[in-house]
Amino acid sequence: MRDVAAPTIYVCAPARACVTGQEGNEIDNAMIEKSFHEIRALGWRVKESANIRKLDHGFAGSDKERAQALMDGFADPEVDVVLALRGGYGTAR
Repeated sequence: MRDVAAPTIYVCAPARACVTGQEGNEIDNAMIEKSFHEIRALGWRVKESANIRKLDHGFAGSDKERAQALMDGFADPEVDVVLALRGGYGTAR
């Protein structure tokens, strides 16, 4: 049985990747980790989708990977909130 005092946020990336660098061709791991730290400081558990650190032509993985990651969050009984790392055009693809 899970701890109801520590709800879980599932962070996924259904659109663009969280990038850094002048050309936007590197995953911004520092920003992702900082965000996770802030969420945990509020008392939440963080669950990370499989594609959150992938980069495919600016997107966080292929269309199939992004769709699967989003659906995994909705289907996980331990997840209380599904949070998109960022939004945009890629979500609708």
